[in-house]
Amino acid sequence: MKGNKKILVIAILLLLISVTFSTYAIYRTSMSGTGTATAAGWDLKFKKGDTVLSNNFTFTGNDVTWTNNPSAVAGKIAPGATGYIEYTIDATGSEVDVIYSVAKGSGATEGIDVAIKDSTGATLTGDKTLAYAASNMSTTVRIYVTWEGATTDESTKDTSDLALETAGSISIPITMTARQSVENKTGTAGA
Repeated sequence: MKGNKKILVIAILLLLISVTFSTYAIYRTSMSGTGTATAAGWDLKFKKGDTVLSNNFTFTGNDVTWTNNPSAVAGKIAPGATGYIEYTIDATGSEVDVIYSVAKGSGATEGIDVAIKDSTGATLTGDKTLAYAASNMSTTVRIYVTWEGATTDESTKDTSDLALETAGSISIPITMTARQSVENKTGTAGA
């Protein structure tokens, strides 16, 4: 019986050892995922009236709203003329602030004054911000064209006016640019 007890004790010990080793484990849990973010919208159009302009747009004297023009023929300009051409920068549908600028390019005809203003008459220079709005996110830009002229002009002015008439056409290059703002609108600092 002593031999049986020894075998029984050894069997119990082996059973305990095997149970003990089999219950040791490393607990591990894992998961995976995919993150998404939706890009903010960008929808920008340059317009003259209801017409959307292409990359290279042109305008003529017929497009000018004349406040004064001594020319008796529509679409032509004469000394003493003043008028403006109105454009809209329409960013409705964009979900970011828009930075825009409008500038007279190089190669403009000498003797013609060009001023760039907003619809209130304030002069536009440098970058301006068109703040995000859920609807009607647009601004109006006016290109004012003036050909100074008076009956008291001196002969040098008369000569330059006649040179403009002889040239046949007047050039007024305009560049309109718009880009998104990169300012932090949400107020959350980067990590």
